[in-house]
Amino acid sequence: RMQLGLESKLVIAAMRCVVQLSLLGLVLMPIFRLNWPFLTLGYMIVMVVVASREAYGRMPYVFDGLFSHILLAMAVSAGLTSFFGLCLVLRTFADAQYAIPVLGMLLGNSLSGVSVCLSCLLTEFAEHKGNVETLVCFGATRWEASREILKRATIMGLTPTLNQMAIAGVVAIPGMMTGQILGGTPPMQAARYQIVLTYLISSCACLALVIATHLVLRSLLSTHHAILDYKLDRPVRLMNASIWRRILHFFWPFPTRSQRVVHEQLRSPSEQPQTGSDPSERETQ
Repeated sequence: RMQLGLESKLVIAAMRCVVQLSLLGLVLMPIFRLNWPFLTLGYMIVMVVVASREAYGRMPYVFDGLFSHILLAMAVSAGLTSFFGLCLVLRTFADAQYAIPVLGMLLGNSLSGVSVCLSCLLTEFAEHKGNVETLVCFGATRWEASREILKRATIMGLTPTLNQMAIAGVVAIPGMMTGQILGGTPPMQAARYQIVLTYLISSCACLALVIATHLVLRSLLSTHHAILDYKLDRPVRLMNASIWRRILHFFWPFPTRSQRVVHEQLRSPSEQPQTGSDPSERETQ
């Protein structure tokens, strides 16, 4: 009755859940058994890249360099937080049994926060840029004009993490604490581990949002305090492509030259950039 159009997405998500968790169990078994630091580090790098790709794939608007911004934000935030938690707090270092699950929880929450925050930020710049341009006309700098948008997007990105912290132990028992209790760990010890992990998750999400938003703002706001909205475009969707093409696009999300030409032809004339104009001239305007 509501015609949400989510049937295919629900089916695909359910199938991906079964396949991905089954493959995860098969992959982690030899990694945990061998427990080689370099093998563990390599798998953690793959986790960061895949998490960044998932966050990039949820963006309503993209531009050249967005994936590298998200990758840098996720890598720096997850790397620093994991190093602090594993080496200085838990002191398990590169033990695969601890490093991989902790990094997975950090990336999962950071991915959700970054995708929500950047989606809001990019949508504002693409569809409501007049609000920022009005403030610039009255003498505001690029940072002053985008402060409210940045604040609103950051609050939206951090809301899920703050809600989890607020209800932890009152409404719901967090996942790690539940698993330890089911495994026979005393509740007080499991609670201490969960407190440390909750602080690490919130710190990682905050750091990832700060880095990602500032990198995006530097890319979309010129030094002349102009919005470079001509960089923004809808992401390329491979609806009728083969399975191998989709797999390649997952690991290499950047459109090829032919895809760019087709995508430019599908855009309406009002969205086309002015011919004969130089981007630097548009920035000065």
